[in-house]
Amino acid sequence: MNIDDDHPFRELSVESGALPIILSSPHSGTEFPLEAGVALAVSDDELKALDDGPTDDLVAAASGLGASVLCARYSRAYVDLNRSPYEIDPAHLDREALPQDASVTPKVEVGLGVIPSRVAGRLIYGRPLSLSNIDARLRRGYYPYHDRLWRLVQERRSAGGGVILVDCHSMPSEAACMAGQRGPVDIAVGDRFGTSAHSLLVRSVVELLEHAGLRVSQNRPYAGGFITEHYGRPHCGMHTVQLEIRRDLFYDRDTRILSTKAGMLSRVLCDLVVELYRVLQVVPRSGEKADAPMLANLPRPIMLAAD
Repeated sequence: MNIDDDHPFRELSVESGALPIILSSPHSGTEFPLEAGVALAVSDDELKALDDGPTDDLVAAASGLGASVLCARYSRAYVDLNRSPYEIDPAHLDREALPQDASVTPKVEVGLGVIPSRVAGRLIYGRPLSLSNIDARLRRGYYPYHDRLWRLVQERRSAGGGVILVDCHSMPSEAACMAGQRGPVDIAVGDRFGTSAHSLLVRSVVELLEHAGLRVSQNRPYAGGFITEHYGRPHCGMHTVQLEIRRDLFYDRDTRILSTKAGMLSRVLCDLVVELYRVLQVVPRSGEKADAPMLANLPRPIMLAAD
């Protein structure tokens, strides 16, 4: 098994016999590199409210079955891998102009762009960042993760069949309660309202989770973020679903210690890998070639195109 320790992500994969299944955990990173001139206005504990906790511990065992697992190292507060690189918050900039191709989405407006500016309504930084600082973070953590994820998708799909990417996150209990009509849900399955994965695969995910005794919702309160939308191309044999697991179901928010149910959830995800591989064999295959994603075929970085 390969365990890559030299990159801004942790990859677990087998050297041979890999399945066409990838699990990503983009918000489980905890590292926040120190940067000259950057002053935080919140504590480390406050920053933890942005991350997903140890979801990487839940998905790691799936690599033993042949699935590829990719986990972030850097904290979501440092760079959010589940956002478009163009979602740049104007709040980060002082006298510098917002790049022309920047996208101020509703997420950006509440401080949750590719470089978050707020946590729980509070400004993260004591003074604005610079475009060069934003660019450095994209180069250091964002592009390497997505470059590797895209290559994995293409490698696992190269045998001529389809590939499925399961993007794993955790959700606050408050959001889980909003999704359930009769109490909180345990896992929300997102497929961008039927656009990011074949319905057979999505149905198998929901049914397996429900059979495991978990309360499941679809596309509520989360339908899937940038990764689900960007990599989900069923017409090209690339299927993506997002899983949002209720946080208090598997770990203590204050201590980050896994609960007794974490082991059960890890086994369920392993069962899911086996089931998805089975169902993938009967999903209609497409010979259409996937174009390179925007992360690979557009000039980068956005604001400093010097090289």
